[in-house]
Amino acid sequence: MKKIGNFLNFSHIKILCLSTVLFCICALSLNAQVEVRAEVNTTTVTLNEEINLTVYVTAPSTNIETPQMPSLPNFNIYSAGQSRQVNMVNGKVTARLQFNYILTPRFAGKTTIGAFTVKVAGQDYQTEPIEIEISRQTPSAPRTYEQALEQVRQKKAQKNKVESEVNSKLPNFFMTAQTNTKSAYINEQVTLKIRFYQSQNTLGQPLYDKPQIKGMFAEDIATRQGQETFGNKTYYYTEIESALFGLVRGVAEIGSATVTYTSSEGVFDAFDMFFRGANGGQSHKVESDILFVDILPLPTEDKPASFYGAVGKNYQISSSLDSYEVNAGEPITLTVTIKGIGNLAAVKDIPVPEIDQSFRTYETSSNLTNKIAAGKLTGTKVYKTVIVPRASGNYTIPQIAFSYFDTETKTYRTIKSEELHLKVLPPSSNDQKTLSFAEENGGGAGQQIQHLAKDISYLKYSPQSYFNKVTSKIADFGNNNFYAFVLISLVLLIAFIKSGKISITGDLKHYLRAKKHIKQATQLDDLPEILKTYLEAKMKTQIGLSTIEDVCKKLKLTDSTSAKLIGEWNHIAMLKYAPAVDANSKDVLGEEKAKLIALLSCLEKEIK
Repeated sequence: MKKIGNFLNFSHIKILCLSTVLFCICALSLNAQVEVRAEVNTTTVTLNEEINLTVYVTAPSTNIETPQMPSLPNFNIYSAGQSRQVNMVNGKVTARLQFNYILTPRFAGKTTIGAFTVKVAGQDYQTEPIEIEISRQTPSAPRTYEQALEQVRQKKAQKNKVESEVNSKLPNFFMTAQTNTKSAYINEQVTLKIRFYQSQNTLGQPLYDKPQIKGMFAEDIATRQGQETFGNKTYYYTEIESALFGLVRGVAEIGSATVTYTSSEGVFDAFDMFFRGANGGQSHKVESDILFVDILPLPTEDKPASFYGAVGKNYQISSSLDSYEVNAGEPITLTVTIKGIGNLAAVKDIPVPEIDQSFRTYETSSNLTNKIAAGKLTGTKVYKTVIVPRASGNYTIPQIAFSYFDTETKTYRTIKSEELHLKVLPPSSNDQKTLSFAEENGGGAGQQIQHLAKDISYLKYSPQSYFNKVTSKIADFGNNNFYAFVLISLVLLIAFIKSGKISITGDLKHYLRAKKHIKQATQLDDLPEILKTYLEAKMKTQIGLSTIEDVCKKLKLTDSTSAKLIGEWNHIAMLKYAPAVDANSKDVLGEEKAKLIALLSCLEKEIK
């Protein structure tokens, strides 16, 4: 057997040093180019107004995660969608992301919006805190549409003066921007069209930069190309169409879009193009005008209690159960589907109707799907809620009301889902047993204990493999000795890879992370989320509305392993309601931890 010391030769040390230096250089370079900031449309609001908060992220990497929100006890916060733009110039990638949020104040007084944390390429970056003053009185009125235009009149006047000098000769390149309306209600679609005109060819592909949009959420609709004639000059244009939605009342600003292109101009154009190619051209930039849209508040008169922020037209609502006849203690899923023309991203969660006190209701999950039809954003939002009846009987799930502001009639409309009828049978008693005790211990005649229902069968525990035990100990050691662990692991990894003893294609990090979280779990409610996170990491996608059977198919598990996973999934979800199990017992928690670790070990061996 070779000693570990034999691997620490001079070449390995050189590789280790070089890797460390390169890592530090890359980390410093990434830090210098990453920009994360948060902006709000106002820092003074009243209790009945909203704040539009936007987190901007610019980085030379596309590995950007959704921001982690700080604790905001003085606000209710809702996500209002996001936009993404990725550019590549000379092999360098630049990603620009914009995350939009709506904050509604809860209490009056001065407060702080804490720092949002954004993970870029595995490293955390934070925004600056923002001071907010919430008052009970109405603040000064927001700027009007005319006041907003006044800010750019001077700039436009100077621009018009320059353009008038060359009015007799139309430029070869220019841009235009226009919206279909100058005012719109909150969350009503505004269509923006930006065109880049050119009468000459460019050297290389022009680079387009989206406009900075404040106070609105943007969704790209389409990109078109066409031809148009001005005077005696023919232009080819590229049009980018977007759907914009106002988030809060006031004047929303659409900044200038820019296009950077390279053209060849001068006496020696042909010479430059032949001998120097695109590098012989000159770089130019054109930009569109700044636009403003007056965002109107929704009417407060006759606003229904079932209005959750939907604006648009032709909305529909439906509800269903995955089963209409179940035994007491068995879970069922209530599905509510809403679809229509409008932006459903800003719609709040719909509350579950009150059914009966004997029902237990779990947290609602939602899934949004958008599509473009006839230039309009059409959304479908599906809400799923797991409910568990605990007593037999016939129940009615009442109608669910949903209201929206109709942009055609300028009024609120309310639609309702159908009533659902559910029949709940007594708990399953196929395996009932009655145990009698003799009277020799002083018990009265006929004392009996009745076993009402059979508990869910436990999975057989299989011990961990030797390999998993070793990797687990290595992971535990690394948590306490990070830098030493990194240095030693790099040297050992390089040596083993060179000798062909191990492969770098294996992926144990999700298993090790899940195992660590299982050991640290203090209650049974933690186990389902740990198992769900592990499966999503293995599938490299979220489970969402997929069933556990669909998960087994995606992971290509065998029938035996699928049965184990399905059984454990249902078991840990329903363990609290098993009549024969004390969910608060430490022994029960320890046993469930061991069973779940054994299941993950089995899955790790089979998942490719």
